[in-house]
Amino acid sequence: MAKTKDLRLNPPTKKTELTKESMLKYMKDESVSKKEKKWFVDLMNNNKVKKKNNLTGEIVETYDLPKIREEFAIKYFPDISNKLRKKTKVPSKGKSFEKELLSLLED
Repeated sequence: MAKTKDLRLNPPTKKTELTKESMLKYMKDESVSKKEKKWFVDLMNNNKVKKKNNLTGEIVETYDLPKIREEFAIKYFPDISNKLRKKTKVPSKGKSFEKELLSLLED
């Protein structure tokens, strides 16, 4: 099994790096307040979902990780949050090429 990533030493660059185990390890740190720990426990409990196991047909209780990751990212790693990330408009390469192409005629 892979070693759990320490989010304090290696901050995530994308939300998929926020695993249940790595978030739990982050919250176990002594620098995290009891209030923050309670927030995390509530976040996990409020995002439990029941899903059907496709192989066995059994109903299992699991977590809605995309929602949990987003909320965790908003609180601790806002630079990777979809809600907080600034939407920067990158010019299309095709359009800039077209502009440069037309500028050849202007000289």
